[in-house]
Amino acid sequence: MKKILFIVLFGCFVLSVHAANKPEYAVYLIDTMLFKNANAVIRDYQCVFRVTAPGDATQKVKMVVTRLNQEAAYSSIFVNYDMYSKVKSLEASIYDKYGNLIRKIKKEEIQDFSAVSNGTMYADDRVKAIDFTYGTYPYTIEYEYEVSLKSIFLYPAWEVQDFLTSVESSSYLLILPLSISFKSKFYNLDVQPKTSLVEGFNLHRWEVKNVPAVKREKYVQDYTKLLATAYFVPSEFEVGGYKGSMLSWKEYGKFMYELNKDRDQLSPEMIKTVQSLIATATTEEEKIAALYQYMQKNMRYVSVQLGVGGWQTFDANYVEQNNYGDCKALSNFMKAMLKAAGIPSYMVLVYAGSGNIPFEAEEDFSFPRFNHVILHIPKMNYWLECTSQDDPPNYLGAFTADRNVLLITENGGMLTRTPKYDSQSNQQISRTEIIIEATGAAQVKSNIQCTSESQDSYRGYFFQYGKEALKKQFLEVSKLPIQELQHFEYVPDKSQPIGTLQYAAFVARYASKSGKRLFVPLNLVNGLNDVPPAVDNREQPIMIRQAYTEIDSIFITLPAGAKIESIGEGFSLETQYGSYKLEIQQIGDKVQCIRKLVIFSTKVPKEEYSAWRDFYQQVAKKDNSKMVILVSQA
Repeated sequence: MKKILFIVLFGCFVLSVHAANKPEYAVYLIDTMLFKNANAVIRDYQCVFRVTAPGDATQKVKMVVTRLNQEAAYSSIFVNYDMYSKVKSLEASIYDKYGNLIRKIKKEEIQDFSAVSNGTMYADDRVKAIDFTYGTYPYTIEYEYEVSLKSIFLYPAWEVQDFLTSVESSSYLLILPLSISFKSKFYNLDVQPKTSLVEGFNLHRWEVKNVPAVKREKYVQDYTKLLATAYFVPSEFEVGGYKGSMLSWKEYGKFMYELNKDRDQLSPEMIKTVQSLIATATTEEEKIAALYQYMQKNMRYVSVQLGVGGWQTFDANYVEQNNYGDCKALSNFMKAMLKAAGIPSYMVLVYAGSGNIPFEAEEDFSFPRFNHVILHIPKMNYWLECTSQDDPPNYLGAFTADRNVLLITENGGMLTRTPKYDSQSNQQISRTEIIIEATGAAQVKSNIQCTSESQDSYRGYFFQYGKEALKKQFLEVSKLPIQELQHFEYVPDKSQPIGTLQYAAFVARYASKSGKRLFVPLNLVNGLNDVPPAVDNREQPIMIRQAYTEIDSIFITLPAGAKIESIGEGFSLETQYGSYKLEIQQIGDKVQCIRKLVIFSTKVPKEEYSAWRDFYQQVAKKDNSKMVILVSQA
C-alpha cells in the first residue's frame, strides 16, 4: 500500500499535457484580484524534486500560465542540461482565452542548442527551448518536463512568481532519503510544509494559492527578496564525484577548497619568471603590483566551462601554457604566482554586477549563488580583480565592491565583505572655463578628475574600445550640445583608480537669446537632470547603493560690454539622502559658480519616497537655473 502511495505521489502528481480542450483554463475563471499589476497569471505550477542519493535526482515540472498581454513574462521556456543531466521528456501546448486548444508544440519546434554565453570559448552546457509567442491575447501555455541528474549541486529553487505575475496555485514537493537533511529560506511566503514518511523517504510539500502580483520598481536592491521565493540546500551533495555539504558556509568552503586543492602549481620556468619580476621590488605591495601587471599584460579572460568547470578551476599550468582563462583560472594563476613570491592569498566567490545586484549572500543561510571569482591577500587586505586588464591593483570597482563574499580557505569557507567606496572615495572634480559670445555661442574648456567608481566607465571604455570610441561615447552622453570637439584626452592612472579627462569644445547654442538678453545656464556641463518619477503608491523601499561626490568649479566669462541683469542666488540643502551647495559670485567680467553635490548610500523607507524625490527635484531646479545678461545689439 505504501509503495502504491509513493508511485501516486511521484509518478502521477503532474497531469500529462494532452492535446485536448481545457475549459478550466478559461481566463474568466481567474479571480479578479489576481489581475491587479499582473501581465501574467500562473494558473498552476507543480515541481517535484526527488533525490535518491547525494548525486542522483529527478525533477518533474508542470506549468500552466496565462499571458494577458505582450509585456508578460513566460514567452518561452528554457530547460538546461549538460553531461551530468538529461531531459527525459518535454511537452507543451497553447490554449486560447476560453481554454480551447490552439495547438500542441511539435517535437521539431523544440530547439536544442549550446548554452554558450558571450565570452565563453566552449562549454558542455546545452538548453532545450520553446517559443510560446502567439499574436492574440490573452492565451494560456502549458508545459511539462522531466530531467534526470547524476550530479547535484543545488536543489531547484521554488520561484513562485516573476514581477508583474500573480499566482492561482503553486506547489513544491521535495523527496529525500532519510540520510539527507536540508535547510531552507523563504521570502514573502508564510507557508508550512506537509510532511510524511513513505518507504524510507521523507516527503515535504509546500503549497500556496492566490499570490498577488508585485510591481517592478526602480531603485531597489536584492530584488529576489521582493518576490515569493524559497531556496533549499542539502546536507549532502555530489558533483562529478566530489562530495560535500552545504549546511554552513564553512562546510561549503571545505568542498570548494578540496575541489581546487593543489591546482596552483607553476612550472619551474614560470617560477623563475616570478622571481625575476619581483627581484627589484622592496615591498610586498610592489611585488603584488609587478605580478598583477604581468598577468594583465600576458593573460586574457576567456570563459571555459567543461565537466565541473563551473566550480573547479583549470590549473595554473593551463593558463601559463594557453595565456587565457576564466575568472577562476586567472585568479588561481595569480594565486600561484603570489605563492611563488611567498605571499599567501585566497580565492573568493562573489555575486558580481554593477548597479542594483539581485542577490546578496546571507550569514545564516549558505546558498552559494555566486557567479564570479576574485582574489584576496589577507596580510595587506588586498583585493584583486584578475579578469581586468586595466584596473590598478587593490581596486575592485562597482562590479564587486560592497557585498558579502566567501573566502575559500584551508579551514573552510568564511563569509566577509568587499571594500565599500563611499562619497569621499567616489569623486568627480571638475574645473570648467566658459567664454560666452554675444550670439549665445560659447567656447568651453574643462578638466575632470574622477576617482574610484566614478572613473570605472571612462577607464573601462577607454581600454576596451580605445580613445576614439570613448570620444564618440562622450559626445553621445554629454549634456552640452557640442558642435565641434576641438580637443579630447583621457589619461588613466596605472597605479591607482584615478582618471583625468580634458576637452575643449565649441557650442553654438550655449545660451538662448531674446532681443538684447542672453539667458545663460549656470551649469550646463554637469547639471542633474535625472529626477525620479512621481509615484502615488510606492511598494518597496528605495536602495541607493553608490555614494559619490561631485565638485564643479565653473567660470563663465561674459561678452565684452555685457551687463548682468539677474544672476540668481546661492543655495544650500542638507538631507539624510545627500547634500547640495551652490555658490554664485561675480568677479569682474566673470561669474564663478561652485557646486558640490553629495549622494549618500542609503536605504530609504517607501513612505519617504516623496521626500527623497523632492531632494533631487530641488537639486535639478538649481542646476538648471540661468542668469540673464544684457548684450549690445550687434
